[in-house]
Amino acid sequence: RLYTGLLEKIDKSKFDVYVFHVREPSGRLKRDFFTDAIDAVSTSQVLPRDLSEARAIIASSQLDILVFTDIGMEPFTYALAFSRFAPIQCVFWGHPTTSGIPGHAIDYYVVMDAAE
Repeated sequence: RLYTGLLEKIDKSKFDVYVFHVREPSGRLKRDFFTDAIDAVSTSQVLPRDLSEARAIIASSQLDILVFTDIGMEPFTYALAFSRFAPIQCVFWGHPTTSGIPGHAIDYYVVMDAAE
C-alpha cells in the first residue's frame, strides 16, 4: 500500500509500468492496489516461486529501470536483488537499512527527504 500513490500518479504516457509480486495480493491490498493503482496500461504479474523462472520473467520484460520496494523483508526478493535486470536498479525505503547487496546489482537507494 505504501507505493500505491506513486503507481497511480506516475505518467504512464512516459513510462511503461510493470509490477511483479512475490505472492498473490489479498484483502485490502488487492482491492486498493488493483482497482486504483494498476490500470489497463500497466502490467502486473505474480512471479512463480522458482527463482530461475522468476528471473527469466523479469529479464524478458527488458526493463530500463527496476525499482525494488524493499530488499530483505522477503528472502525471495533478496535473492532476486543479486541479479541485474535493468541498466538502472534501485531500492526504495521499504526496509530502512542497507540491503547488503553489492554495488554491481543495486545502483541507487531512494529515500524521502523527510527520512534523512
